[in-house]
Amino acid sequence: MKATTLKLGGIALLTVAVAVLAVGLTASATADPTDSGISITDPENQTIEVMLSFSGSTSADVSLVGSETSVKSPTVSGSSGSTESVGVPFNKLPNGTYQIQLNADDESAVSVNGTTLYTQRDTMLNLSKGENATVDVGFNSSEQSSAVVTLSEHSNTLGTETLEWYTLSDGDNTGVKTAEIEAAQNVEAANVTVATSQASAQSQIWVEPTDDSVGIGAGLIDESDDIPPWASAIGGIAVMLFVAVIIVRLN
Repeated sequence: MKATTLKLGGIALLTVAVAVLAVGLTASATADPTDSGISITDPENQTIEVMLSFSGSTSADVSLVGSETSVKSPTVSGSSGSTESVGVPFNKLPNGTYQIQLNADDESAVSVNGTTLYTQRDTMLNLSKGENATVDVGFNSSEQSSAVVTLSEHSNTLGTETLEWYTLSDGDNTGVKTAEIEAAQNVEAANVTVATSQASAQSQIWVEPTDDSVGIGAGLIDESDDIPPWASAIGGIAVMLFVAVIIVRLN
Protein backbone atom coordinates (compact mmCIF):
# COMPACT_ATOMS: atom_id res chain seq x y z
CA MET A 1 0.00 0.00 0.00
CA LYS A 2 2.82 2.36 0.90
CA ALA A 3 4.62 1.57 -2.35
CA THR A 4 1.45 2.22 -4.30
CA THR A 5 1.01 5.59 -2.58
CA LEU A 6 4.59 6.59 -3.37
CA LYS A 7 4.14 5.49 -6.98
CA LEU A 8 0.97 7.56 -7.37
CA GLY A 9 2.66 10.52 -5.72
CA GLY A 10 5.59 10.23 -8.10
CA ILE A 11 3.27 10.12 -11.12
CA ALA A 12 1.39 13.19 -9.87
CA LEU A 13 4.66 15.07 -9.34
CA LEU A 14 5.86 14.10 -12.82
CA THR A 15 2.55 15.32 -14.31
CA VAL A 16 2.90 18.68 -12.58
CA ALA A 17 6.50 18.99 -13.76
CA VAL A 18 5.52 18.29 -17.38
CA ALA A 19 2.68 20.82 -17.15
CA VAL A 20 5.01 23.49 -15.76
CA LEU A 21 7.55 22.76 -18.50
CA ALA A 22 4.84 23.04 -21.17
CA VAL A 23 3.73 26.39 -19.81
CA GLY A 24 7.33 27.57 -19.78
CA LEU A 25 7.87 26.54 -23.40
CA THR A 26 4.64 28.21 -24.48
CA ALA A 27 5.54 31.42 -22.69
CA SER A 28 9.02 31.52 -24.25
CA ALA A 29 7.52 31.36 -27.74
CA THR A 30 5.66 34.64 -27.25
CA ALA A 31 7.73 37.71 -26.57
CA ASP A 32 6.66 40.80 -24.69
CA PRO A 33 4.86 43.49 -26.73
CA THR A 34 7.33 45.42 -28.88
CA ASP A 35 5.26 48.45 -29.87
CA SER A 36 2.22 49.48 -27.84
CA GLY A 37 -0.32 52.26 -28.03
CA ILE A 38 -0.92 51.98 -31.78
CA SER A 39 -4.02 54.01 -32.60
CA ILE A 40 -6.25 52.48 -35.29
CA THR A 41 -8.80 55.05 -36.46
CA ASP A 42 -9.61 53.90 -40.03
CA PRO A 43 -9.21 50.10 -40.26
CA GLU A 44 -10.45 49.85 -43.85
CA ASN A 45 -7.63 52.12 -45.03
CA GLN A 46 -4.78 51.25 -42.67
CA THR A 47 -2.15 48.54 -42.40
CA ILE A 48 1.04 47.94 -40.43
CA GLU A 49 4.38 46.75 -41.76
CA VAL A 50 6.71 45.13 -39.24
CA MET A 51 10.41 44.66 -40.02
CA LEU A 52 11.99 41.58 -38.43
CA SER A 53 15.75 41.07 -37.98
CA PHE A 54 17.05 37.50 -37.62
CA SER A 55 20.18 36.47 -35.71
CA GLY A 56 19.54 32.76 -36.25
CA SER A 57 17.27 30.38 -38.12
CA THR A 58 13.64 30.41 -37.00
CA SER A 59 10.06 31.07 -38.09
CA ALA A 60 8.06 34.00 -36.76
CA ASP A 61 4.89 36.01 -37.08
CA VAL A 62 3.44 39.08 -35.40
CA SER A 63 0.05 39.66 -33.82
CA LEU A 64 -1.80 42.94 -33.45
CA VAL A 65 -3.52 42.63 -30.07
CA GLY A 66 -6.36 44.76 -28.74
CA SER A 67 -8.55 44.60 -25.67
CA GLU A 68 -11.19 42.48 -27.38
CA THR A 69 -9.68 41.02 -30.55
CA SER A 70 -6.44 40.32 -32.38
CA VAL A 71 -5.17 39.51 -35.86
CA LYS A 72 -2.06 37.63 -36.92
CA SER A 73 0.31 38.14 -39.84
CA PRO A 74 1.53 35.40 -42.19
CA THR A 75 4.49 33.37 -40.92
CA VAL A 76 7.95 34.14 -42.31
CA SER A 77 11.27 32.34 -41.92
CA GLY A 78 14.73 33.81 -41.69
CA SER A 79 18.35 32.98 -40.98
CA SER A 80 21.23 34.80 -39.33
CA GLY A 81 21.73 38.28 -40.79
CA SER A 82 18.50 38.34 -42.80
CA THR A 83 15.56 40.74 -42.54
CA GLU A 84 11.94 40.13 -43.43
CA SER A 85 8.89 42.39 -43.44
CA VAL A 86 5.36 41.26 -42.65
CA GLY A 87 2.12 43.15 -43.05
CA VAL A 88 -0.86 43.07 -40.73
CA PRO A 89 -4.20 44.20 -42.25
CA PHE A 90 -6.84 45.87 -40.09
CA ASN A 91 -9.96 45.48 -42.18
CA LYS A 92 -11.62 43.16 -39.66
CA LEU A 93 -10.66 45.13 -36.56
CA PRO A 94 -12.67 47.79 -34.73
CA ASN A 95 -11.22 51.21 -33.99
CA GLY A 96 -9.08 51.21 -30.88
CA THR A 97 -5.60 50.97 -29.40
CA TYR A 98 -3.43 47.94 -30.17
CA GLN A 99 0.01 46.52 -29.46
CA ILE A 100 2.35 44.40 -31.57
CA GLN A 101 3.40 41.03 -30.20
CA LEU A 102 6.17 38.90 -31.72
CA ASN A 103 5.68 35.13 -31.86
CA ALA A 104 8.59 32.83 -32.82
CA ASP A 105 9.76 29.24 -32.56
CA ASP A 106 13.02 30.63 -31.15
CA GLU A 107 12.42 34.14 -29.83
CA SER A 108 16.14 34.64 -29.14
CA ALA A 109 16.81 34.43 -32.89
CA VAL A 110 14.53 37.25 -34.06
CA SER A 111 13.57 40.76 -33.01
CA VAL A 112 11.40 43.62 -34.25
CA ASN A 113 13.56 46.20 -35.99
CA GLY A 114 10.84 48.74 -36.84
CA THR A 115 7.13 49.33 -37.39
CA THR A 116 5.38 51.53 -39.94
CA LEU A 117 1.71 52.51 -39.94
CA TYR A 118 0.30 53.19 -43.43
CA THR A 119 -2.85 55.29 -43.65
CA GLN A 120 -4.49 56.01 -46.99
CA ARG A 121 -7.29 58.54 -47.11
CA ASP A 122 -10.19 57.12 -49.08
CA THR A 123 -11.25 60.65 -50.07
CA MET A 124 -10.21 61.48 -53.63
CA LEU A 125 -8.81 64.95 -54.19
CA ASN A 126 -9.23 67.14 -57.26
CA LEU A 127 -6.53 69.80 -57.36
CA SER A 128 -5.87 72.62 -59.79
CA LYS A 129 -2.34 73.46 -60.87
CA GLY A 130 -0.54 75.29 -58.08
CA GLU A 131 -3.03 74.20 -55.40
CA ASN A 132 -1.72 72.53 -52.24
CA ALA A 133 -2.81 69.33 -50.59
CA THR A 134 -2.39 70.08 -46.88
CA VAL A 135 -1.91 67.15 -44.52
CA ASP A 136 -1.73 67.56 -40.73
CA VAL A 137 -0.24 64.61 -38.85
CA GLY A 138 -0.89 64.33 -35.13
CA PHE A 139 2.02 62.78 -33.19
CA ASN A 140 2.02 61.24 -29.73
CA SER A 141 5.47 59.88 -28.98
CA SER A 142 8.36 60.36 -26.58
CA GLU A 143 10.79 59.08 -29.23
CA GLN A 144 12.02 60.50 -32.50
CA SER A 145 9.58 59.54 -35.25
CA SER A 146 8.79 60.45 -38.84
CA ALA A 147 5.88 60.48 -41.26
CA VAL A 148 6.27 60.35 -45.04
CA VAL A 149 3.32 62.04 -46.77
CA THR A 150 2.75 61.07 -50.41
CA LEU A 151 0.35 62.57 -52.95
CA SER A 152 -0.36 60.25 -55.87
CA GLU A 153 -2.69 59.96 -58.85
CA HIS A 154 -3.45 56.53 -60.34
CA SER A 155 -0.32 55.09 -58.66
CA ASN A 156 1.86 57.90 -60.04
CA THR A 157 3.66 59.84 -57.29
CA LEU A 158 3.03 63.58 -57.57
CA GLY A 159 5.04 64.66 -54.54
CA THR A 160 6.25 63.65 -51.08
CA GLU A 161 7.23 65.39 -47.87
CA THR A 162 8.82 63.92 -44.75
CA LEU A 163 7.76 65.23 -41.34
CA GLU A 164 10.21 64.71 -38.47
CA TRP A 165 8.93 64.54 -34.90
CA TYR A 166 11.00 65.26 -31.80
CA THR A 167 9.81 65.50 -28.21
CA LEU A 168 9.30 69.15 -27.30
CA SER A 169 11.70 70.80 -24.85
CA ASP A 170 9.03 71.01 -22.16
CA GLY A 171 8.55 67.24 -22.29
CA ASP A 172 5.26 67.38 -24.19
CA ASN A 173 4.97 64.26 -26.36
CA THR A 174 2.03 65.46 -28.45
CA GLY A 175 1.85 67.85 -31.36
CA VAL A 176 0.96 68.37 -35.01
CA LYS A 177 3.23 68.65 -38.05
CA THR A 178 1.98 69.91 -41.42
CA ALA A 179 2.93 68.85 -44.95
CA GLU A 180 1.98 70.91 -48.00
CA ILE A 181 2.39 69.31 -51.41
CA GLU A 182 1.76 71.49 -54.44
CA ALA A 183 0.12 70.07 -57.55
CA ALA A 184 2.32 70.77 -60.59
CA GLN A 185 -0.69 70.25 -62.86
CA ASN A 186 -4.43 69.71 -62.67
CA VAL A 187 -5.10 66.33 -61.08
CA GLU A 188 -8.23 64.32 -60.50
CA ALA A 189 -8.90 61.58 -57.95
CA ALA A 190 -5.58 62.00 -56.14
CA ASN A 191 -4.77 59.95 -53.03
CA VAL A 192 -2.90 60.88 -49.87
CA THR A 193 -0.89 58.21 -48.03
CA VAL A 194 0.90 58.72 -44.71
CA ALA A 195 3.60 56.26 -43.58
CA THR A 196 4.49 56.81 -39.91
CA SER A 197 7.44 55.14 -38.16
CA GLN A 198 7.21 54.05 -35.36
CA ALA A 199 3.61 52.98 -35.84
CA SER A 200 2.56 54.09 -32.35
CA ALA A 201 3.72 57.68 -32.96
CA GLN A 202 0.71 58.64 -35.10
CA SER A 203 -2.50 59.68 -33.38
CA GLN A 204 -4.56 61.12 -36.27
CA ILE A 205 -4.31 62.78 -39.68
CA TRP A 206 -6.35 65.50 -41.35
CA VAL A 207 -6.41 66.28 -45.08
CA GLU A 208 -7.42 69.49 -46.84
CA PRO A 209 -9.18 69.85 -49.27
CA THR A 210 -11.56 67.46 -47.56
CA ASP A 211 -13.30 65.99 -50.61
CA ASP A 212 -13.51 66.12 -54.40
CA SER A 213 -15.87 69.14 -54.44
CA VAL A 214 -12.79 71.25 -53.74
CA GLY A 215 -10.21 71.99 -56.40
CA ILE A 216 -10.05 72.80 -60.11
CA GLY A 217 -11.88 76.04 -59.54
CA ALA A 218 -14.64 74.46 -57.47
CA GLY A 219 -15.40 75.12 -53.82
CA LEU A 220 -17.71 74.12 -51.04
CA ILE A 221 -20.88 76.17 -51.03
CA ASP A 222 -22.47 77.30 -47.79
CA GLU A 223 -26.17 77.35 -48.58
CA SER A 224 -26.77 80.07 -46.02
CA ASP A 225 -24.59 82.39 -48.11
CA ASP A 226 -26.79 81.93 -51.17
CA ILE A 227 -29.55 84.12 -49.66
CA PRO A 228 -28.49 87.71 -48.90
CA PRO A 229 -29.65 89.24 -45.58
CA TRP A 230 -31.84 91.86 -47.26
CA ALA A 231 -33.77 89.13 -49.10
CA SER A 232 -34.52 87.36 -45.82
CA ALA A 233 -35.72 90.64 -44.31
CA ILE A 234 -38.10 91.33 -47.23
CA GLY A 235 -39.47 87.82 -46.94
CA GLY A 236 -40.20 88.33 -43.25
CA ILE A 237 -41.98 91.66 -43.89
CA ALA A 238 -44.11 90.07 -46.62
CA VAL A 239 -45.27 87.35 -44.24
CA MET A 240 -46.19 89.92 -41.60
CA LEU A 241 -48.22 91.98 -44.11
CA PHE A 242 -50.04 88.87 -45.31
CA VAL A 243 -51.04 87.94 -41.76
CA ALA A 244 -52.16 91.53 -41.08
CA VAL A 245 -54.42 91.54 -44.17
CA ILE A 246 -56.08 88.30 -43.08
CA ILE A 247 -56.74 89.70 -39.59
CA VAL A 248 -58.27 92.90 -41.03
CA ARG A 249 -60.60 90.92 -43.32
CA LEU A 250 -61.74 88.68 -40.48
CA ASN A 251 -62.66 91.74 -38.41
